[in-house]
Amino acid sequence: MQSRCGLARHSRADRAVLYIHLGGRMLTDELLQQGITAAQAGNLAEARRLLYQVVRANPRSELGWQWLGYSMDVPEKQAECFRRVLLINPKNAYARQQLEALKAQGITPPAPAGKQKTARSNKKLNPLLLGGVAFLVVLCIAAIGGGVLLINGGLLQGNPAAPAPVTSEAIPTLPPGPTPVPTPNYVPVYGQEPCAFEVPDGIEIQCGALVVPENRAGDPKKTIRIAVAIFPSTGPNPAPDPIVFLQGGPGAPAIQQVVDAYETIVAPFISERDFVVFDPRGTGYTKPALDCDELRTTDLLDLQGKIPENQRGAYYGGALQTCRYALSSAGIDLSAYTSVAYAADVRDLLNVLGYQQANLYAVSYGTRVAQIVLRDYPQVVRSVILDSVVPLESKVLEALPKSQEDALEALFAACAADPACAATYPDLKGMYQTVLQTLDATPLRTTTSSIPEEGSLNVLVNGRVFAETITWMLRYGETIPSIPLVIGRAYAGNYDPLRFMLSMPYDTINQINLGTYVSVNCHEQVYLATTGSVGLIVDDNCVIWDVAPLQPSEIEPVRSGMPVLLISGHFDPATPPTFARQVAANLGHATLLEFPTQGHVPTASTASDCARQAMAEFIRNPNAPVRPACLADEQKVTFVLPYTGETPIPLEGLKDETQKLITKVPKDWIKGEGNLYARQNGFNDVTQIIVMQSTASKERLIDAYGTNFNNGAGFDEPAALQGKEKYNNLEWSFYTAKSGSLMIDMAFAPNVKQTIMVMMVSFPDERDALYRMLFLPVIEATQPLK
Repeated sequence: MQSRCGLARHSRADRAVLYIHLGGRMLTDELLQQGITAAQAGNLAEARRLLYQVVRANPRSELGWQWLGYSMDVPEKQAECFRRVLLINPKNAYARQQLEALKAQGITPPAPAGKQKTARSNKKLNPLLLGGVAFLVVLCIAAIGGGVLLINGGLLQGNPAAPAPVTSEAIPTLPPGPTPVPTPNYVPVYGQEPCAFEVPDGIEIQCGALVVPENRAGDPKKTIRIAVAIFPSTGPNPAPDPIVFLQGGPGAPAIQQVVDAYETIVAPFISERDFVVFDPRGTGYTKPALDCDELRTTDLLDLQGKIPENQRGAYYGGALQTCRYALSSAGIDLSAYTSVAYAADVRDLLNVLGYQQANLYAVSYGTRVAQIVLRDYPQVVRSVILDSVVPLESKVLEALPKSQEDALEALFAACAADPACAATYPDLKGMYQTVLQTLDATPLRTTTSSIPEEGSLNVLVNGRVFAETITWMLRYGETIPSIPLVIGRAYAGNYDPLRFMLSMPYDTINQINLGTYVSVNCHEQVYLATTGSVGLIVDDNCVIWDVAPLQPSEIEPVRSGMPVLLISGHFDPATPPTFARQVAANLGHATLLEFPTQGHVPTASTASDCARQAMAEFIRNPNAPVRPACLADEQKVTFVLPYTGETPIPLEGLKDETQKLITKVPKDWIKGEGNLYARQNGFNDVTQIIVMQSTASKERLIDAYGTNFNNGAGFDEPAALQGKEKYNNLEWSFYTAKSGSLMIDMAFAPNVKQTIMVMMVSFPDERDALYRMLFLPVIEATQPLK
């Protein structure tokens, strides 16, 4: 089966140019870079050879045509190349300047089928600064819902040299763009189909597909199939108006994520009404799904630190060019994947399913779509829940740096206001900045936790990666309480807690259809941003993707008297509470709720169900005030801090008939296999203790753990004997070891032909307190069962 970005569609020669993967094979963008380097060195014949390959593989490579134009020494061919640049990007000032200079000498581009002239120009081209080709806009989403954007990349600089002889090779032609067709009439069609996924036991799901034109202003015969899943109400008298879930992203599938999170997302509401979810156009089980393996692979290379910092933009730009070429070659109209089209899909789906009205439940980017539905199709709306709001008119890319900075400052302020956090980390912001500086000076090579289908990955962590990881943690109510601890331990040189988070950006990117993601953002956010406002010339990047620009009517703010509940998380670095207030200002019947302990998409949080309680209360009666009682109990974050021993650890007696042991174990810890107990105090807490009896000798147990501990990482050095003590007539031998940043304490006592073992795993800043308050008390209570 070929990749959805279609490398298999090209000839072997094309694949040599287009191949992008985990290895050293040629990248399209590497050819571009080599061509630029050759031109800068004055080797224009070699530059032409390389750049011809670039524009042949991707006829819409703006940089390829621009440097090829510079490399030409036949003025007419120079003019033709610069003409191609302006066809791709009419705003390219350098190409326009060169064409004007050539025109002043009486030189114009030849007609496409005409004969080339041989007149030459002696005018030397001026130095140029090229807009960076970096594009990948890194989406940040939770398991449910999407976030907004980070843009990576920089500028490529050129320093042209003298012209050289021209070749006689013909310049490739640009493929024609799609021809608009007058708006036709069409009838949306819905049919039931078997579910394309495994339906969990005990859950009823009715699957089907909505068939609509890909482009409602185009050929009505060219259709897409939108995958739909309906969870029928379990109640005896369900309300006639369902909940319709609008996924974030953009580009994130909805059905599989909702099925996986059924207990959190669907179960609280299913007793009263149907719950309808569908994969937005271009995603998930919908056909076609606009995936982009090249961008995904480039992101993985970036995560592993295999792309030099000053070349990240070029790598992402090359991947973007290749993916766009493949999707367009498959006949996909990339301009048809927009929020306005997504909203029209909502209207058509409700009509064909026979629902008169619905309660729109939208998260993150999906809130933009919900606003469009409310604005353009108010007749199908009963109520709206906007969780983590993205205003239609907002310039999200420009707002993102401040949103992230504000979220960080909110965290630092919350820690400073909490006596225990402030006492432990009196200058958390200073510690954070010191970690950034340290990692920039000496990047850390470490491994991630397990990534599906990839396993653990070696990752290079510099200041940028550390900052992005902390920003990621601010999105989740589950991880926010642990952020001071992660910063504090990193400040002390312990990066083990960090490694559990490093895979999250890749996990997120791996969940979405990147072709759809780029199409929507190019159309809506990049064109909306002020040129240069996000650190690079964004207009040039989206020209590669070649989708229609935003129309002013698309971002007209919604003004409505319909009941709308707007939900925000206090620490959300992507869609801050100010966004919700901005949208609410134009609504006549709006309720604003800010959840003080949450980040992005509070209704999907497993750390608290308070936002879901508010949502359920609102849907039952959208016209009544919403005052969830739970909100009063969640006014501040309970931070996870290192255990100091100031409070005792409650222990309870255990009589284990299987292990033939009497002991004590932590009362409130989570029991694992055998007598293993894990504290799980916040995200990525690996503190645990185990009590067991084995037929293996002490030496064999030490050797086994020393080799296999921590997924094969083992002990850094052989376990060291610390001493011997006698408890309950047992002679205990005490050992210590380290595995990375983890401390391991072990005690062994021979018992006839068996060995009793107590092992504790802890972090260095808690080890002494846990040793006193847990490890020794458990040993003192442990004895054979007679």
